Amino acid sequence: MAEPNSIPKPKRRWRRYLVLAVALLAAPCLPWPLPRAELEGQRPALAPPAGAPEIWIPRQDLEGGNELRAIFVHELPEGGHELTLWFRDEDHPWAPIDNAYDLYRWLRWSRVDDLETVTLTPARDLALPGTAAREQPFDVFWAEHHTALIGRGGADRLYVRTWNHLLSNEPQAGIDYQPVKVQFLKGSRAELEAEVQAAWPD
Repeated sequence: MAEPNSIPKPKRRWRRYLVLAVALLAAPCLPWPLPRAELEGQRPALAPPAGAPEIWIPRQDLEGGNELRAIFVHELPEGGHELTLWFRDEDHPWAPIDNAYDLYRWLRWSRVDDLETVTLTPARDLALPGTAAREQPFDVFWAEHHTALIGRGGADRLYVRTWNHLLSNEPQAGIDYQPVKVQFLKGSRAELEAEVQAAWPD
């Protein structure tokens, strides 16, 4: 008969399972080397449409590698133009959430790059369908997408108001904005999304 002290104690396997569970939950928060979209292709450069707004971006966003790469222009059958802004990335203020958010966007849309679309109407009003920020600050934890119509007199500039590039014609006080100039290229939002899906199919 074995002595009480010589009886082997059961292994605490729950600790291993706990570590594994934590690792699986934390994995999406790691910086994944996700590929970037290359949307320039052989698209012809265009002159900016009449009434196209200047784009102003917070310096901190530019320094974070989220520069505006190009603006794609699509002439609408009913008149006016669809303008799609192509940003290299969008960064949540909290890094672990940002890494998980990058992975989510890659799985959901096959891209980490950010596309934001506005419409320049024939009257040169600017429609922001789901791309308006309203009064949200740049570092808002959860940015809400709004819709807005900016009249002709207030549409000469658009400011990036939030970390995920929601827009406004009113800058946020205390933010150092920089105007950016990029190429205008021919292309619609639908074409860009189809191109991304074709490059990285499910």
